[in-house]
Amino acid sequence: MSENKRGFLALLVLCGVLLLATAGCSGLTGAQPTPTTWYLVITNTPLPSPTRPVVAPPTVPPTPKGHQPTQPPSPTSPPTPPPLPTSPSTKQPTAPPPPPTPVPPSPTAAPTFTPVPPAPPQDVCKGDEKMTFEPNNPKMGEKLTIKVTSAQAHQNVRLEGHGNPGTPKVDKEGEKNIWLWTVTVSKQGRLSFTFYVGSTPCTANHTSTGSDASPPNVELGCAAPDVTGAPGETVNIMVTMKNTGQAQETFNVNISKSMPGGWQAKFCFGSDCHADGPVSRTLGSGASEQIRVEITVPAGASPGQKGSVTINVISQSDASANDSLQVSVTVP
Repeated sequence: MSENKRGFLALLVLCGVLLLATAGCSGLTGAQPTPTTWYLVITNTPLPSPTRPVVAPPTVPPTPKGHQPTQPPSPTSPPTPPPLPTSPSTKQPTAPPPPPTPVPPSPTAAPTFTPVPPAPPQDVCKGDEKMTFEPNNPKMGEKLTIKVTSAQAHQNVRLEGHGNPGTPKVDKEGEKNIWLWTVTVSKQGRLSFTFYVGSTPCTANHTSTGSDASPPNVELGCAAPDVTGAPGETVNIMVTMKNTGQAQETFNVNISKSMPGGWQAKFCFGSDCHADGPVSRTLGSGASEQIRVEITVPAGASPGQKGSVTINVISQSDASANDSLQVSVTVP
């Protein structure tokens, strides 16, 4: 209950007591007093607030001389009031950075093409290469000159044969290009030479010491050149190559194929097999060697199909010494 309400109730009680006292006194005397009019004035006067007693701080006694004053314990400081709430920051919110301005891609320059100079023509055999000797039939210990001519100015040339010819002397005679080698004859009999452009033999020839001028020769033979083979089977056909000349000779062996799709063929000297040639083989006079032709029939071959292989042999010193033979396999 507030102080104003308490004061108001106290005044009401006091007025009641006064009214009762007045009425009692009038009854005792018997006299009728003149009626008195009472007015109740109510004022809303606030009561004074009670004041708290002021406590004087304790008196500190004087400190004797020679002694340091003892620091009294400091009274516990009142708790620090919580910090007042700070006003909201007036800092304006930072605006987000603007989106990057798209940069249109720069046009790609058209690729430049550096013209490539055409490759020089391949140096191959022209077909007009010709080999001659001076003298034609040298003697033992004599100098032998080997001469090769061609309308083509070959660059990468070499000569293989008796006496290990080295670097040639290059000359020109009209429209012909000339290469000259000189060797010393160191054996009796046949002297063979082969002219190469790169790794390709272009021409070959031979000469002989004394009166030995027999030409080289070669023969091919086969006991059963035409045989049958079932689908999925590999058939071997044996061919004999014989040097029928009077001197040792080197031959190039090659094959050509005429077979349906899926058929395969190769030729072998023992375990040395080749799908293509040429393959160089050297045979002494009268010597022979076996050529094994392997023809593989595919599993899906039909009856009546036939695969053929032609073997070609040519002398490296004399192209006129050559022979060929065809062998074949037929599906029954």
